[in-house]
Amino acid sequence: MNEYRPRLLDTVLAGRLAQHPTLVITGAPGCGKSTTAARYTRSVIRMDATRAGSLGANPSALLEGREEPIHLESRQSLAEVAGAATRTAVAEHSTGRLVITGSARSEILDEHLLGAHDIAVLEMYPLTIAEQLELPPPRFIDRVLTGELLAPSGNPQLGPDDYIRLALRGGFPESALEADEADARQWLKDYAERIISRHVQTVTEVPRRVDFRRYVRQYALHSADIGGEGDPSSQQAVLWPADYLLSRKSLVACERYLRDLMVVDWLPAWRTKRPRRLSLSPKQFVIDAGLLAAMLGVEEKDVLARDVLRRKVIDTFVMAQLRAEVANVRPRYRLSHLRDHSGRRKVDVIVELPDRGIVGINIVATSNVRDSDARDLQWLKETIGRPFVAGIVLHTGPSTLRLPGGMVAAPISALWE
Repeated sequence: MNEYRPRLLDTVLAGRLAQHPTLVITGAPGCGKSTTAARYTRSVIRMDATRAGSLGANPSALLEGREEPIHLESRQSLAEVAGAATRTAVAEHSTGRLVITGSARSEILDEHLLGAHDIAVLEMYPLTIAEQLELPPPRFIDRVLTGELLAPSGNPQLGPDDYIRLALRGGFPESALEADEADARQWLKDYAERIISRHVQTVTEVPRRVDFRRYVRQYALHSADIGGEGDPSSQQAVLWPADYLLSRKSLVACERYLRDLMVVDWLPAWRTKRPRRLSLSPKQFVIDAGLLAAMLGVEEKDVLARDVLRRKVIDTFVMAQLRAEVANVRPRYRLSHLRDHSGRRKVDVIVELPDRGIVGINIVATSNVRDSDARDLQWLKETIGRPFVAGIVLHTGPSTLRLPGGMVAAPISALWE
């Protein structure tokens, strides 16, 4: 655990810091922000209430005399303080002065900081499998575009159960890199409990821990699902009120808390004129498959015994790999999903390319790939024509196969091979 694992963020972090006075790194607690920031900074300020007051009153005083770049580790609602520090950092028009890390997205990235000049914002996610294995940055999407995925699979050892096992270890460094499987599982359980405890202490709309615990479990049960209610045009509040027995105000507060903490995320709906009558609701995901299992209180044997759980774990696991690759290696790409109003047609992930082309990806939690698994990809290709570049079915088997209509079935391990 003492040896640093290179992160996908490293591929862009140094360059961004060289271009901007202030760099902000956000991400879920425990995903490695401070560890990475320490490699690019020479001094650190860990904010507490006393220091927050002194920095707010005279930010330049706290920054003076420290070796730059300075790491400002924001552990509280200190956006105003961070904004003041940033304005001080840019005053001399020099770059690479300040790196700010924090876990509460809305607390860090509010008007105090975004109103400051010339900052770069990067998001860090839990470790991908490529990062855990210390492999080069993944080129999955590039390989799709060049047709390299038609080459034979390079990892025939992985089967359906192996992918479940990989997914349930999670990507948080403390669990993913822990040698003892039981200790890793316990860390994730403790992490989920800390999320619940912190919420009860900080969010007044849900006064009882038992209510929020129920909410977290139900949210996890809906990971990889499309939202129920909410305003689809603004993509706010993915809710299933009947499941939670809470007021709408409490539901909105609960979800905002989880999203601000960056332990859940949305996959927006793909917006296009063709095809028509598409759902505009986003899909919701727990950010990490190991955390998903901890929120549900399930273990490997439970997931293997229930097809619905298996699908959710695999979908969440695949999204974790794609999300990190697009955010840090291919930032000009955009991820979304497609589903028609009837629910008969769906594409699990749409990768929108800079030239407006798209790659469609469907995910199946089985090693037995059928031609029908590519049916909706083929429908999308026929509907939109030239913008459709490629269609991939990711599965838990070892082989790369051709499917009808020019589609390709590839093992999930292609995401990091």
